Amino acid sequence: MDVHLHRGVGPGRPNRPLDVGTVEDLLNRGTNELPVKWNGLVGPTLLDHISRFQHDVMHVRTPDQRVDPGGGTLRELLRTAFGGDPRLLLASLLDDTRMSDKELTELRKLIDLRRRSKTQAAQTEKNRG
Repeated sequence: MDVHLHRGVGPGRPNRPLDVGTVEDLLNRGTNELPVKWNGLVGPTLLDHISRFQHDVMHVRTPDQRVDPGGGTLRELLRTAFGGDPRLLLASLLDDTRMSDKELTELRKLIDLRRRSKTQAAQTEKNRG
């Protein structure tokens, strides 16, 4: 699965069919909603799914229904679709040689954050015991 988003998806965005398909795939992988029909087109159903994802998963009060490269919605879709495991995300992204420096930086931050939280949890457990 190509998880690289070249341009934004949603209102006022270019909505390239491949990018729309990527968002559709991520929504299907990462939510328990009814599946989004893959057609590469932005319509009311897809926008509703994006909006519900932003509201229910990301806790955004006023969803903008947009998924942008390097944006928070894309990061959360990736995290949700790949079970929150940065190694799975990394493995899927390494197949795509078109990653930008910004995306690599974001990925490194995600992996580092995960490592720190695991280290802190282990230290807390050790201190209790």
